[in-house]
Amino acid sequence: MTAAYSEQFRTAEDLMKRGAFGEAERSLLLALNELRGCPPQDERWLEVYSSLGKLYIQQANYGRAAQIYVRSLRILEKLNQAKYLQTVA
Repeated sequence: MTAAYSEQFRTAEDLMKRGAFGEAERSLLLALNELRGCPPQDERWLEVYSSLGKLYIQQANYGRAAQIYVRSLRILEKLNQAKYLQTVA
């Protein structure tokens, strides 16, 4: 896990707790940027998208939250498929 990703994600979580949603969103988007090039099964994608979904719900931006949660579900599906394949291999 990159230090930059970890720092941005922790910062975003702290900002969300304090209600600084705009700054939290920027930190989460920077965390996403740090994940570019990582495999789609990397659980950190799910972590960031889940947090973005929560953030958009708190802002009553339900349409955007739904889009983000759909992405989260796709990642979760890939993670479950990968774990299943490891089990049967």
